Order: sequence, then structure tokens, then C-alpha cells
Amino acid sequence: KEELEDNYDKVIKVDSFECAATGRLLDSSNNKMLVIKEYTLGEMVKKIGSNYALEIGEMIGKQLEIKDDEKERKFDAYLDNARTIANEIHFAIPEGYKAEGIDNFNFNVENDAGKFSSSAKIVGNELVIITDKHYKKTYVPKAEWSKMIAFLDAAYNFTQKKVILKKI
Repeated sequence: KEELEDNYDKVIKVDSFECAATGRLLDSSNNKMLVIKEYTLGEMVKKIGSNYALEIGEMIGKQLEIKDDEKERKFDAYLDNARTIANEIHFAIPEGYKAEGIDNFNFNVENDAGKFSSSAKIVGNELVIITDKHYKKTYVPKAEWSKMIAFLDAAYNFTQKKVILKKI
């Protein structure tokens, strides 16, 4: 609970949640993904007149922001392990509203160091967003740091996007 609140500090307050699978290899459900089904929205919804701005990009958790002074690397990068982090977000659009700006959540940046892709669509009355962040290597030479920056920047930029819930 504390880790979730820290990673999603602006987005949610965790009053209660159901951990449907732990994401561990020894999980008896044989589901290798961590699945969290329920939490309370925090400061991610802001009223703008009769509409709402929904900072739904932040639902994937904190992402690394590469500052300008960090774009040139002095040393090679060593990562703990290659890994994939996938998210599937379902947000029920309130009756009487429509979601605008969902095209801003379509990303696809991929190279031999990694990948960040996302897609957003409306299914019935739900906004469905799927993301995939994949670290392909455990070692990236400093000469190839720009490849890491490419997909890390895409993931960070995703978290800065908003959906407008517009009153119909």
C-alpha cells in the first residue's frame, strides 16, 4: 500500500485495493503479471467550467524525466535486468460526458535498447489505454544512451497528457 501511494502520489490515495495476482513466478494463479483492481482517484481530476481535465497519463506511475543536463552520459548504463512493464487502464466515462484528446495517448517508440508504446480507444462507455514499456538490454554503452532517452522520454511524455471529459 505504501509503495503504491509513493509511486502514484498525485494520482491515487490507496484506501483499499485487491491484488489479483502478485506478479511473482511462484504465484499460485500462474499469472506472471501484477494486477491491481481498485483504488481511489486523487488529484488527477480537475474541474474546468462544466468539463473536467483527467490526468490519466499518470496512471502508469512515475516515469523518469531526463533533464537536459542528463542527456549526455559520462558512463555506460547498467540495468538490473531486462523487463517489460505493461498497463491496461479502464476508465468509465461518466454519463453525459465524452472523452476528447485520446489521440494524444498513442505512442510508438522502439529501438534496440527498448520500447514504449501505447494505444487509447473508446470501447462502449470506457476509455481503454494499453501501454507497454520494454527494457531490452541490461547494458547500454554511453554512445547509445540516446536510444534509452528516446523511449524513456516517450513514457514520461505520456504521463504529462490529459483527457478532457467534455459535457455533452
